[in-house]
Amino acid sequence: MAKIIFLPQKNMQTEDGNYIWNYKNELSCQNVCGYILNPPFPLIWMFGFGVPYQDAAYAAKAFLYTQYLFRKTGGRRIRHEVLVFDSPEEYIDPMGINRIIEIAFLCGALYYSLGFQTLVSVWPHDKDNQRNLPEIHFVINTVSFVEGHKYSSNIARRAEQEAYFNQIIQFYTKGGPPPVCPQYAEPDYSDLVYLPAIFFTAPTYTQS
Repeated sequence: MAKIIFLPQKNMQTEDGNYIWNYKNELSCQNVCGYILNPPFPLIWMFGFGVPYQDAAYAAKAFLYTQYLFRKTGGRRIRHEVLVFDSPEEYIDPMGINRIIEIAFLCGALYYSLGFQTLVSVWPHDKDNQRNLPEIHFVINTVSFVEGHKYSSNIARRAEQEAYFNQIIQFYTKGGPPPVCPQYAEPDYSDLVYLPAIFFTAPTYTQS
């Protein structure tokens, strides 16, 4: 089972409110965008839903402009979530095809379907290269570009999100049932971005 790590974690925060991990000021937007888009190793893939992804500074500005537009500049400015895998079988299908880009795209589309700009980057391994398994990083604007409401989450919703991501993985790697998007993901704004047909085509398998 793949697992979502929600950052910042408590042990990453200092008593005086370290801005990098609390994500509560403008500079934190650029810091975290730069962190996931410019690691000290080549990325497998990166993409932006409603936000430019070629440059961390421009990505951060896109997040901040939405917050300025709706006058929502208090509290946490962004969310940083990481999808980690337990084994290669979770992102490589039985035919040996690497499905991690499709998985990353559809997982990122969940946040965008809620109306939140999202950056996605697929790392070949973790920062310290302790696990030889990819990671999928998401940076999500906390203010909706559609209605201006703030991103909200709780333990139950996080568990539902993690279950949905695992359904996507099962669908693309083992031919499981089509993933059922959580109902809280309505309305769906995913039609605002080009979605290649491959991302909605179930893998086919042949008996050897």
